[in-house]
Amino acid sequence: MTDELNKSKQDFLNKTQKLDENFSQILSYAQTREDAPVEVKNRVKHQVKVHWQENTKKRKKHDFWYMLGSLATALSVFIIVIINSEMLQTESVSSDVYLERAQGQVKTSDSGLLHLNNASKMLASGTMIETMSNGYATLSLKTGGNLRLNHNSQIIVNSNNEFTLSFGTVYFDSGISKKRKSPITIHTLHGQIQDIGTQFSVTSHQENIKIRVREGLVNLNNEQGVQSLEAGYQLTGKSEGIFEKTMLSPRDKEWNWVNNAAPEFDLEGKSLYQFLIWLSREHALKLVFSQSHIEKLSQFIILHGDVKDLNLQQALLSVFSTTELKYLIEKNKLKVFK
Repeated sequence: MTDELNKSKQDFLNKTQKLDENFSQILSYAQTREDAPVEVKNRVKHQVKVHWQENTKKRKKHDFWYMLGSLATALSVFIIVIINSEMLQTESVSSDVYLERAQGQVKTSDSGLLHLNNASKMLASGTMIETMSNGYATLSLKTGGNLRLNHNSQIIVNSNNEFTLSFGTVYFDSGISKKRKSPITIHTLHGQIQDIGTQFSVTSHQENIKIRVREGLVNLNNEQGVQSLEAGYQLTGKSEGIFEKTMLSPRDKEWNWVNNAAPEFDLEGKSLYQFLIWLSREHALKLVFSQSHIEKLSQFIILHGDVKDLNLQQALLSVFSTTELKYLIEKNKLKVFK
């Protein structure tokens, strides 16, 4: 038994020496190349971290032959990188995702710190967006809906409908349009979240995740399988894979921050009806007209001015003061009457 082990060790040393010689020869052919784009580095760094964490949970043991196989695999990966390194130097692919609004300190991997005043900025695939302690960011999707980042959050645009939440909190609103939209997928260290026509938020950190659903339904896909979460609930999970489902009102204070990061509503020239539809959705209120003719009337009342930086009550007072109609908020309902 001892002789066989010594022979195996000697074979391993011989193979390792030969690999080192080949490795050195490959390096002699390599030339100095430009550094990879920063957005590529950020995306690769996070994806490698996710892959590593998922695999270390599953891997129970290591043995001698696994180490030899890993060394050979690492060498083959290096060869592929040397041969195909031009791939890292290609231009980023454009996407249909736009940074619509930035408040406080917000930075992107391609622009550094910035502040946008409703000036849309197209985000290429691989771009990282990060908010500081006082920052909010709003991303609009041409496929429908918008994403909002809370303070101290970082997200990476993978494609038009796929994002990686590195850390922090993101909120998605699929919008009020009845047209069919492509669902979005948010990748985290704890699994993938996909919407099914909804408003929801995800808070993800290294040790835990929290998913809240305000409207509609979302699916969480991870090692435990697929879990569905409906409106009015939140799902809290830890790295051990233990999840707890609890109730959460659509008007709970946990949702307050999303209004600060909401896309601004362009009031000028809009009807009262359009304003009420937008406002009731933003604040999770059920819009109720006392009579059908009141609803029709609201569609013909044209508004002017703006409601920028106004809270719920201020916006309602400002708008209704110019009409003959009245409103009342009662039991999560916005009632409109004359």
